[in-house]
Amino acid sequence: MSTSHNTIITNRENDVFTLPERVARENGLFEKHGVHVEVALLERPEFSSTVDPLKNNADAAFEKGGADTHNLCEWGAIDRVERGSAKGRIGYLRPAVVVQAIVSWQDDIQEPHDLADIEVHTAARYYGAHYNVLQILEGVLRRDQIKVAFSGVGFRERQEKAKTGEFKAITLMEPWLSLALKNGAHIVGLAYYRGGTIFADHVPQATRENYVAAINEAVDTINADPKAYRRHLTELTNGELEPEELSGLFHRYTHAKHYSEKRFAESYAWMNSWGLAKGASEFEAIIKNAA
Repeated sequence: MSTSHNTIITNRENDVFTLPERVARENGLFEKHGVHVEVALLERPEFSSTVDPLKNNADAAFEKGGADTHNLCEWGAIDRVERGSAKGRIGYLRPAVVVQAIVSWQDDIQEPHDLADIEVHTAARYYGAHYNVLQILEGVLRRDQIKVAFSGVGFRERQEKAKTGEFKAITLMEPWLSLALKNGAHIVGLAYYRGGTIFADHVPQATRENYVAAINEAVDTINADPKAYRRHLTELTNGELEPEELSGLFHRYTHAKHYSEKRFAESYAWMNSWGLAKGASEFEAIIKNAA
């Protein structure tokens, strides 16, 4: 937990989601807007599909007061605020607009119809990939035909299992999506989505607003020369994907977005329909807009 009103401790996430935060740090934009940002050093427990997200990695850091912000998919952010013990609310819809895709190497799996009763492997419950499989497929398949498997393995291992046919279909995002396409995969279905950023309740409103102003300026910096920052996104592949091989189609950045009551009602009703929310929360209990 930060000790200064103008200091925010944040988590380091996959840069495809938090590139504006990284660019803001590297270019002194937080300081320009009067905010001091520190990145929490997280312990990385062995990943498991059975681990409650509230006890895993960045979720746990926020829960234990080791971070003042937390970046998640929209539905995950609602879930963490609702189920978690940490006092925080969603401050804005983050700038990253990112694709989550279902991919396969199987010739007989070409479109969502082909995934009826076929397991789609993602890492764990209650993360963006889990929610997006449901979102991508439910307009095509009956809900009882949608099968999500929680493999408990990372992007690289999941891709290797899909290449051998052990997994028929998997979920990927950048930079792993571009790498899979480079290695012969094809996209079966995809959805663009925005995540939500949670602020701890003790962070003052002025600090929240200055933080958002800094990342919005970083968005403008990125959009002035998007290719200059692709190297940040391909770092995770350890040289398997060069910056020029990263597709520009599956991620983009726009200013942080105010989270409307209408948007919350729609997302929350959808979560409730799948049994993925408690179903009793009001807008003000989940959202405190900073943008």
